Amino acid sequence: MTISELFRFLKPLQDKISLLIGVAILTAVKNSEKTQKLQIQIFDETYDDMPRMQEYGFETYPDTGDTNNECLVLSISGNKNTGLIACVHNRELRPKNLQVGETQMYSKFGQRIYLKADSSVLIDAGTNPVQITGSNITLSGEVNLKDIGGLAVMVESMIAKYNEHKHPAPNLIPDLQLVVGVDSAANVKAAIG
Repeated sequence: MTISELFRFLKPLQDKISLLIGVAILTAVKNSEKTQKLQIQIFDETYDDMPRMQEYGFETYPDTGDTNNECLVLSISGNKNTGLIACVHNRELRPKNLQVGETQMYSKFGQRIYLKADSSVLIDAGTNPVQITGSNITLSGEVNLKDIGGLAVMVESMIAKYNEHKHPAPNLIPDLQLVVGVDSAANVKAAIG
């Protein structure tokens, strides 16, 4: 057997090995099934309904309008028709300000959840609202509520509790009544009453 015959004989195996792992561009998302399915484009070929494996407890819905979204494709036995998407990555949106060991969850809309090197957690929604819902919410530790300007804020339940308090007779110290201003909870005012 000559060298050229050996290369020709091994060519199908070489092709399958080269197709085991690849990078593709995300073109469509089908998010209605038990496993998210993606349409991807590798060079000039399009592949439909490729299942995307995601980490347990963490789900994303990537934007197909962003041509920077790339997929890592794993092909079973080198066959793209039996492939899986291992992850979707965007080089332009990826946070580049992390220190060693830090983690950040981010979106294209600018929100961030940042597990920092000093063991603190930063939730940054910019100027957008943050909502925490639940039947019983407990905050432990020192709670500092501040408005955008950094001024301390009292929540309405704290104000109501304070307003229930009355000084015993003889009333040497006037009772104070706290009220929330109309514009925001940061506008806490004291009135002698």
